[in-house]
Amino acid sequence: MVQTDSESNVLMEKLTADLAEFRSRGDHLLDTITGFEKNPPGIAHPDENLSPLSRIISQLASQMIMSELEEAEDEIQKELLIKVAELCYTLE
Repeated sequence: MVQTDSESNVLMEKLTADLAEFRSRGDHLLDTITGFEKNPPGIAHPDENLSPLSRIISQLASQMIMSELEEAEDEIQKELLIKVAELCYTLE
C-alpha cells in the first residue's frame, strides 16, 4: 500500500533521510563527548599546536640551564641555576 501511494513514498523517503541524519549527528555527539580533545573544541587547538611547542621550549631551557650549571664557577651560581631548573619543572 505504501509503495503505491506517491505521497507516502515521499514521506517515507524524507523519514529515511531524517533518520540517517539523526544517526550521523548521534555518532558525532558520542564522538565529541567521549574524546577529551574534542570536548570542548577549544582544547584541541592548544593540545595539537601549543603543547608540542611548550615541550620544545622546556627542553631547550633545561639544556641551557644544564650547560650553565656545568660552567658555574661558585656554589651561589650553582644553587641559583638549580632553583631556576626547579622553577621550570614546576611551571610545566
